[in-house]
Amino acid sequence: MSDTKSTPVSAPPSARRSFAAMRHSGFRAQFITFVLAMMADNIEHVISYWRLYQKFRSPALAEDGCGETAFGTVF
Repeated sequence: MSDTKSTPVSAPPSARRSFAAMRHSGFRAQFITFVLAMMADNIEHVISYWRLYQKFRSPALAEDGCGETAFGTVF
């Protein structure tokens, strides 16, 4: 017989989970609330600029700074 000692094979370390924080219900609620609040804020800005453009029909409000129109073709 051989004199080598058998070493026990340890279990592999637990796999890293992506987005582990999303498994916590409190974080999920906070994250979803923040995402919805940011989306609502962006929508509010678009509506405000669109109303300003509709009222004044200013080319400065229609351009996005690169010469392109932010709301499509301006008539």
